[in-house]
Amino acid sequence: MASISHLVTLFDALHVNGRTTHLSRVQGRPDFERIFEASPEVVLVLLPDSPRFTMVAATDARLRATHTTRETIGRGLFDVFPDDPDDGGATGASNLRASLERVLATRAADTMAVQKYDIRGPDGNFEVKYWSPKNIPVLGPNGEVVYILHRVEEVTELVRASELGEELRGQTRAMESEVLARSQELAASNNELRRRTPSSESSTRPRRRSSTTSATNSGPRSR
Repeated sequence: MASISHLVTLFDALHVNGRTTHLSRVQGRPDFERIFEASPEVVLVLLPDSPRFTMVAATDARLRATHTTRETIGRGLFDVFPDDPDDGGATGASNLRASLERVLATRAADTMAVQKYDIRGPDGNFEVKYWSPKNIPVLGPNGEVVYILHRVEEVTELVRASELGEELRGQTRAMESEVLARSQELAASNNELRRRTPSSESSTRPRRRSSTTSATNSGPRSR
């Protein structure tokens, strides 16, 4: 667990909205360790010891969101949160590692795009999860990165609602296309039927007698 003075800095860093924060020793403060852990932010504190990225502190909200306990503190980030081995296309761990490496290289905050990063549920099986992560460096007196704040917001329900909306829109577009295609087929069938069937005017019009027939009928009758 990080020291009280360090947790003071970490707690302050949570309220800088991602800007780089420098360590300072503050004496006579309240129990900032307890305050930090009770923060509603979903935050994990990491050491900059790439590639391990040891977890040294976490808020209670973080533990609840990831179904973990404080027994995981002191372990490597990716040892506790690997990709789902059954998902061959998983990129959550590799994308997070790349972001943390950028923080070390630039000593600046790195905001990631929404990530699919599945985690183990209470039953040990992986659950589909989506996160909006941001990684924030905490700098020492000489400008070196001494901690990284890994802050996330779970957006699983938002992503699922968006996917459902897109699915419904896709189904609507498919239905519209099908209705249009059927109406076009029906119109073509009606046109073909009208082409093959004589019109009612021509079928009911009386036929004109030929001039020969008329002349024969108008001649003198034999006696």
